[in-house]
Amino acid sequence: MPHDRTEVARNYAADLVPITIGDREYRFLSAHIEGRTLEPLLVAVKPTTRAEIPYRHKGEEFAWVLKGELVYIVEGREYLLRPGDCIHVISSVPHALRNDGKETAQALWVLSQPMVHESLGELTIGHEPVDDE
Repeated sequence: MPHDRTEVARNYAADLVPITIGDREYRFLSAHIEGRTLEPLLVAVKPTTRAEIPYRHKGEEFAWVLKGELVYIVEGREYLLRPGDCIHVISSVPHALRNDGKETAQALWVLSQPMVHESLGELTIGHEPVDDE
């Protein structure tokens, strides 16, 4: 029987309602575990229509591309990721993401700190734009 320290999501969380923010659709795979330090997400990224401003946040970020292609930009250097490719980033360095392809890309992301701040009473994504000026 599940309890507050265990959560099971079946079929790549197909039953979870996605949260859409801009060109991305997030499925929070274990948002109900209190006190968690990992945030696993199934993320769909539509083809990018605008340049993303680099941002940074606390912790680390790991992404494994399942479908399509994604370009991760880390401190100005671009990394093209295809299915089966992964990237691990120290999130305090400026980074951004785009999808140059024609199809929606899908990736499994794991962040070392939750993106959802339930204590604020609404969904907020915890990253800060880079302001180097």
